[in-house]
Amino acid sequence: MKKKLLIISIGKHREFGVKTILNRNDIIPILIESYNNRGLSPFFEKTIFVRDIKNDNEVFEQIISYLDKDEIIGVITYVEHLVPVVARIAEKFRLPTLGYANAINARNKWFMRQRIRNERLNFVNQPRFKYLSGPTDPQLKNIDIFPSVIKPLDMAASIGVKKISSKTELFFVINNTPNYNNKGYLFEEYIVGEEYSAEGYVQKEQINLLCLTKKKVDKTNSNFIEVGHELPVEFNSEIDTYIYSCVCEVISALQLNNCVFHLEFKLTEDSKFYFIEIGARPAGGFICDLIYHSLNYNLYDILIDISIGKTVNIPSKVQKIRFSGVRFFLDEIPKLNWISNNNILNLNASISKNTKIINSNIDRTGYVQVSANTIEEVRRILWEKEK
Repeated sequence: MKKKLLIISIGKHREFGVKTILNRNDIIPILIESYNNRGLSPFFEKTIFVRDIKNDNEVFEQIISYLDKDEIIGVITYVEHLVPVVARIAEKFRLPTLGYANAINARNKWFMRQRIRNERLNFVNQPRFKYLSGPTDPQLKNIDIFPSVIKPLDMAASIGVKKISSKTELFFVINNTPNYNNKGYLFEEYIVGEEYSAEGYVQKEQINLLCLTKKKVDKTNSNFIEVGHELPVEFNSEIDTYIYSCVCEVISALQLNNCVFHLEFKLTEDSKFYFIEIGARPAGGFICDLIYHSLNYNLYDILIDISIGKTVNIPSKVQKIRFSGVRFFLDEIPKLNWISNNNILNLNASISKNTKIINSNIDRTGYVQVSANTIEEVRRILWEKEK
């Protein structure tokens, strides 16, 4: 008899993740969602609605009021801020999990930074950083590290993240950026370098790095808006080994296990690795889609396998199929007639003009995903202007 997989919210732009769940023959998917569920209920065997989906006690009580605990085989989410909730629920049902305490370390940027610092790692560098409780924090007057970055501790998708260049600007930003859930802010040194992410999974304390992704950020403003990704990134063997060592150090220091991960880092001009942050969930920004098209790894399937206690079985070495990339639009959608039908993977260009100020990744106006035989061709398709 098939057992039930609980999905505690889907999040946006996770169509491939939803398809992966629905294509599994070994589980019955049950959606746990708030009342604002964007019409996903018909695709699932059952939907259990929870008024406050961030409250793990309320989620747990609703689950046990509808389901027998012996029916449940695993719990997952694709949503950053719900990773601790999923860990808590999995603990209560004694299912595979990274653990609530470790989920918090992978969610709270301040805890994350402290843990990495206290472990005194061999390879990993971090920006200098401080915790700020808010605009009245007495530490504000002593800060003299610029340029720098300020981040609300309890948000994602670059919401509230700002680059600042002076103390005057720091005071303005912290007075005008919401203190989400009263968790405070992380202030840190701005590191000059190219931005990347590492995608993979951990099961039974074995760390598996599957792909490196390069991030393209809009440099015309201070909000760190992601405008594109490309993968797989290819370095020489020495850099690859160094990055893998750094990734392993971070994951071991945070004691992450039984999860997939999206680890963001920078490489400076002299190839030093600087840890930025990590998410213990599948990467957003269609990175999982691109990995599947390029390397045939499905991180959503891997997450499900881990959550139900099934050993992940992937080829130790996969033959590269294609290079892939995504471009996000911030204003008017450019004409796309220079893209061949053979290159298009997915697109959304329904909004012809943006009337909002772009403050975070959620304000982008559309996207196009493409694949090609070379990374140079991916870049040409996505970024060269129409002739």
